[in-house]
Amino acid sequence: MKNPSLGFKGKRLLNLLVREIESGRFQKYQPKTFIPYSEVLMLLGMPDPEIYPGRRLQPEGLNELNEWTKVIPGIPRIAGLIVNKDTKAPSEGYPESHGFPAGADWNDWWLDQTAKATDFDWSPYLK
Repeated sequence: MKNPSLGFKGKRLLNLLVREIESGRFQKYQPKTFIPYSEVLMLLGMPDPEIYPGRRLQPEGLNELNEWTKVIPGIPRIAGLIVNKDTKAPSEGYPESHGFPAGADWNDWWLDQTAKATDFDWSPYLK
C-alpha cells in the first residue's frame, strides 16, 4: 500500500515545526520549550490566536498532521510539540487519538515521541 501524502495545511504546519526544530527552540523532555497552539496560529497569520487556539488549529493542519504521522511507518508524532500554553501539554484529544484512554499514563510516550521528532530527518517530507 502506498503511503498517503500530507495535504497543504498539514505540510504547512510540518514546515513550521521543522523550522522551529532547526532554530533550536525545542529541548528534549522539556515541555516548557514546546510551542503553544496560540503561537502556531499567530505564526500562521490567523486572527485572534488566543481565542480557542487548540480547537482552531485542528482544521488548520493539526488533525491532518497528527493522523498522517500515525499511518507512515517510523514517523515520530511531531504534533506533540504543540501544547496548551498553560499546561505545557497537548490537549486531552491527543493521547486519545494515539490509543491512550482517558486517565492513562501517556507522558513518557509523548516525551519520547517529541524527542524523536527533534532528531528525525524531515527533509523528504517538506515543501
